[in-house]
Amino acid sequence: MIGLQVLSMAMAFVGAAWSFENWRGRRLKQDSAFWPTTKGEIVWSDIVVETGRDETGRTATRYGAAIRYRYLLGGTRFESTRITWRDGQKTTRAAAQRKLLARYPVGRAVNVHYDPRRPAMAVLETENRTVRRLGRLTATALLVFGPIGMIAATLTA
Repeated sequence: MIGLQVLSMAMAFVGAAWSFENWRGRRLKQDSAFWPTTKGEIVWSDIVVETGRDETGRTATRYGAAIRYRYLLGGTRFESTRITWRDGQKTTRAAAQRKLLARYPVGRAVNVHYDPRRPAMAVLETENRTVRRLGRLTATALLVFGPIGMIAATLTA
C-alpha cells in the first residue's frame, strides 16, 4: 500500500505542476493576443532532427520546426524563434513539422506579437488549442486520480 500512496502523491504533484505550467502558458497566450503587432521577416526556417533511443532501446527519430525572425521597434532590431507558446515540441511525424514550416518560408513577411514591456519577448501565433486542451485534460486527471489513489490506499491499509 505504501507504493500506491507514493504513486498517488507523485500523480498529484505532477498534476499540480502541470496545471501551473498550463495556467502560465494560458496567461501568456491570453495576454499576447492583445499585444501590439509589428511587421517582421522570417530569416531562417528548418526542420530540426533529433535521433536517440526510446524507452525500449530502439533508435527513434523526432522532428521539430525551427524558425528565426527579425522585427524592428523604435530603431532597435530584435530576433526571436517562438512560433507559439508551446514551441519546442518534437514529434515522430516529419510531415506535420514540414506543414508548419510551409507557413514560414525564409523571406516571408509576418505579424509579430510583442510584449510592450519586454519587446524581446515575441510570438507569431497566440493560440494552440489542441495542446492546451490536452494539457488541461491530463493535469485534471492527475489532480483527481492522485488524491483518490491516496484515499484508497489509506482506507485499505
